[in-house]
Amino acid sequence: MTDVFETLDPAKFVDIDLQSDIVRQQFPDILADWATRPPFYILQNGDPQAVVSRFADMKEVVNGRGRFAATPPETSTAGMRKFVPNKFMRVVPPTQMEGPPHARIRRLINPAFGEGAIRAFEPVIHKRLGEMIDRIEKNGPEFEAMGDLCAQLMPEVMLEAMFGFTPEERRIFVRMNHCLRLTKKLKPDEPFPAEYVAAFDEAEETINAIIADRRRNPRHNDIVSELIATSDDGDMLSDVELFELIFIFGAGAIESTASSFAAALMMLGRHPDQFDEIKADTSLIPQAIDECMRIHGPGFLLFTRYAQIDTELGGTFLPAGMPVYVSHQAAALDPKQFPDPLKFDIHRKPANVPVFGGGVHFCVGNRLAKAVMRIALTELVTRFPGLRLKDPQFQPNYVGSLSETQIETLPMLLW
Repeated sequence: MTDVFETLDPAKFVDIDLQSDIVRQQFPDILADWATRPPFYILQNGDPQAVVSRFADMKEVVNGRGRFAATPPETSTAGMRKFVPNKFMRVVPPTQMEGPPHARIRRLINPAFGEGAIRAFEPVIHKRLGEMIDRIEKNGPEFEAMGDLCAQLMPEVMLEAMFGFTPEERRIFVRMNHCLRLTKKLKPDEPFPAEYVAAFDEAEETINAIIADRRRNPRHNDIVSELIATSDDGDMLSDVELFELIFIFGAGAIESTASSFAAALMMLGRHPDQFDEIKADTSLIPQAIDECMRIHGPGFLLFTRYAQIDTELGGTFLPAGMPVYVSHQAAALDPKQFPDPLKFDIHRKPANVPVFGGGVHFCVGNRLAKAVMRIALTELVTRFPGLRLKDPQFQPNYVGSLSETQIETLPMLLW
């Protein structure tokens, strides 16, 4: 351990605990500072780690180029380890795969989430969102945007309408999603809580039953059936791969889209003049969503990477094996990439917003998430031109698993 610290510049250490609630609750101010810092070190559970938060540095890490990867190198300096376990337990998400295995998975799943596939689902998305908004209208004019709408988006639109899950199957995935928060304080050598394990086992049993059913009875306009049928020169996804993908999409995508859409409603509500612009011209909604996600995405850390060799980034030495945490949200506030980054401007048309990652690990579900948010916001402002925050000075409380910034409640008025 002494040898590790001897290679690191003590002036580059920042005294902050990523597992505390400080960064989550104060992330706009903290990340604005990070956005101008070169890579820096932190201590987590006594082990040195690195945080990368400027846009150019983030691009270097996500593009890899032999220097950074999702898995540790075979040889690394002792005394460095990722400070939390994989929150998906034994499921390996595509973001933690490298090389040919990652390329193969992406090649097989891309058609199910491509532009044409998502466009084909838009009538179903419109129909389901219309039903959701009908329910909200009946209880208006006040509604709790997070619980009544945002948190229900992906369970109802993706899991039921697009994946064909029953309400009971959807309930199981929502439970699993909520249990992911139980991992935020875990240390690498600690067991998963019993509640989490029970939810995981239930989700695993449910997914395997769904896969078996779709193999026997494939359905039309059903993403699970499409994933099963996808073939590239005879290469098809195995049951284990299908389980892992459905688990990630089902348990992981629910919260990120809910967080992003709630944040968009809050940001627009805080800027009523710009909110009025998109109510008058809904063609502005796609670029408004981009700006909302730039300034307030679903979390402040993207994924863990590891230095593959002794290397330097932005003037900071990173020894082989050091875990590297990419703050994509800080990178979105980098003034060198986004001038006047704290100014919210729906006419900015920001390019390369990093909320969905970058490089070969760019989120495959980005088109679906953006389509759902675009349609939902269009439906809302078309039907309720008086839509606004109940309290114009609203200050959120943030919840979620590690590094997530999900707004707990968001009181709004429909008219």
